[in-house]
Amino acid sequence: MAAIKAATALLPTMISQQIAKKDLSAEVLEKQKTEAEVRLRQALTRQERGVMLSPVDGVVLERLVDNEQLLPGGAELLEIGRLEELEIEAEVLSQDVVRVEEGDEVEIYGPAIGAAQGEGVRGRVTKIHPEGFTKRSSLGVDQQRVIVDVEFDDEVLDEVLRRGVRVGYRVRVRIFTDAKNNARLIPRSALFRGADGGWRVYEVVDGRARLQPVQVGLMNDEIVEIAAGLDDKSIVILAPENSLTDGAEVSPMLRNAAAVNAG
Repeated sequence: MAAIKAATALLPTMISQQIAKKDLSAEVLEKQKTEAEVRLRQALTRQERGVMLSPVDGVVLERLVDNEQLLPGGAELLEIGRLEELEIEAEVLSQDVVRVEEGDEVEIYGPAIGAAQGEGVRGRVTKIHPEGFTKRSSLGVDQQRVIVDVEFDDEVLDEVLRRGVRVGYRVRVRIFTDAKNNARLIPRSALFRGADGGWRVYEVVDGRARLQPVQVGLMNDEIVEIAAGLDDKSIVILAPENSLTDGAEVSPMLRNAAAVNAG
């Protein structure tokens, strides 16, 4: 009887201890849950930091980092471009770029475009860079050049992309800085400077080379406009040699109505 009374007296204490143990387990589990949630948030943060989004939709032009390595903040990893914004960086001689203005019409041609000169697609000048640079030409001459940005006309860019033109391709451009109708033209190689600094040509008159001063208008690397000094029937000597003198006999070999070679 005494044993039963003793067991009955201990029962509330045992129940209280068991309840306290359960409460402690709940606190431990709640703490473990909180710690697991913290670790989850940290893992999600690291995952977000490991995903980089491009600021534009485009294609990868260049991969600047290939292997795993520690990099400083702001390091460039990739170059990304939009083909829909494809433009041309043309190198123009400094003595020619002074005549170029933003908005000037441009012809873009060459093998990459699939068109010869005079059959190219249209564009326009969008920017003339403020700083020039020196570059050696294929003939070994150091030349001062300036970068001029050229944009394709909207209606031709899609066609250019369909032809397969991409970043880094080589094309040729002609920038139209001025225009004139019914101009009198001769090859640029027929023109040279006289002793006084004025422009001269050798005109063929009665089978002899005659030194003729001329006034020029529009000019590029290939042709020049003659504003005064020649008429429509004049025949000039193409690329005269330094040994040629005024009055020398010549035997014309016509190439076209405006240019001949001295024989």
